[in-house]
Amino acid sequence: MRAKCTATSVPETTDQSIRWPVDLGAEYELFGIGQNDGVWYAVFEHSDSEMPVSAPLALFDIIDGRIPNNCRLTTLNGQVSVQPPELDDRYFLDDVQERRGDALARYREMKARLRS
Repeated sequence: MRAKCTATSVPETTDQSIRWPVDLGAEYELFGIGQNDGVWYAVFEHSDSEMPVSAPLALFDIIDGRIPNNCRLTTLNGQVSVQPPELDDRYFLDDVQERRGDALARYREMKARLRS
């Protein structure tokens, strides 16, 4: 999936201090999308530093909605996601960002699978 950033803040947000990790007009490869408490989020890599982040899906226009074969639909406790199995582990993204254990290697493998 690919998306183009069309906004840097969500109109419904009353707290203007929220700064989402996006660049207006930039295109991002989405690793997954998910819904949490009624808000849809996109998971993507913002920069070349291999840091996965998330931001509201409302900030993007989907330009390629093809879902990779290795993504799966998951529903749990009223939450819905379409993403690779690694992202179902609630601590995986934190582990990647903190460079714990083999998380970065697993993250790179996940990205390679999504791109193939």
